[in-house]
Amino acid sequence: MRALVSLFFVACVFATARQSVAEPPAAATVDVVDTPSVVRISFARNAAEKLNAIRLRRLVELQLGAELAVDPEPFGPLDENVIRVFIELETDTLVRVQAQAPGRRLESRPVDVEGVPWEVATRFVAITASELVKSQATPPRKPRPRELTPFERATLEARVPRFEVSAALETGYWEAADEAVFGSRLRVAHHTYWVSESLSFAALAAPDGSVGYDLDLVALHQFWIDPSFRLSPGAGLSLFVTNLSSTDESFRAASRVHAIGQLDLRIDDDTWFRLAVEPGLTLDPELDAVNFWMTGAAAIAFEAAP
Repeated sequence: MRALVSLFFVACVFATARQSVAEPPAAATVDVVDTPSVVRISFARNAAEKLNAIRLRRLVELQLGAELAVDPEPFGPLDENVIRVFIELETDTLVRVQAQAPGRRLESRPVDVEGVPWEVATRFVAITASELVKSQATPPRKPRPRELTPFERATLEARVPRFEVSAALETGYWEAADEAVFGSRLRVAHHTYWVSESLSFAALAAPDGSVGYDLDLVALHQFWIDPSFRLSPGAGLSLFVTNLSSTDESFRAASRVHAIGQLDLRIDDDTWFRLAVEPGLTLDPELDAVNFWMTGAAAIAFEAAP
């Protein structure tokens, strides 16, 4: 008995640790922005003094073709869907070109113009600006969705409310009768993420011919380890009616309080195989006695979302 209780306790602690893992993050949402069709080019004062702005815009326009239009003005509304290019002179021989479209990362590239006439440098800068604009105009590649881990899939499935019907073969020992009991149990249950409730009815019999009937109400929590395996500890209270012996025609009632531990293995999408153990005590008011009760069961459970 102590070995069973210890095993059940270790399983509950293990399942609790697994359940405490953070829930899978929701997929990030990205604002969808239409591809810009206009380019605005502006210059820092030192770059405007060296480079021919009109010629540079014309060269960029020729490089881009008809897909993108280069606006002759360097400024416009702040919420305008355009690709903005900024050109500055970092040193006397190094030009910095920066480009950015809405919702995209800033791209920056240096252009070394040492020993080159500024008319030729204008062409080099225009080529670099055109390359950055084309890069910014290309729609960003959608990231490949990350596949959920088995535990994350189980966590998502556990959040869906479900109804259950199960049938079990049950055997156990009741100290008051000092005999093994055998029978079957029919259970209906409702599962939510935090609490599962179930109501069951069992008919039990002993080898001496005595019979008993058990109406049980249970509350438990399901710890999903992965989509095909879960542990469910809980507690229950039941009304047990028995005649204790085959020669006793009068039945009397006793209440039963018990713990419950379930191990569920998935067979298919809606079907589970279950092993359960229920250690507990019966309270017999007629005999003013408390007796030990222990049962184990193997069940087939069918689950479906409403």
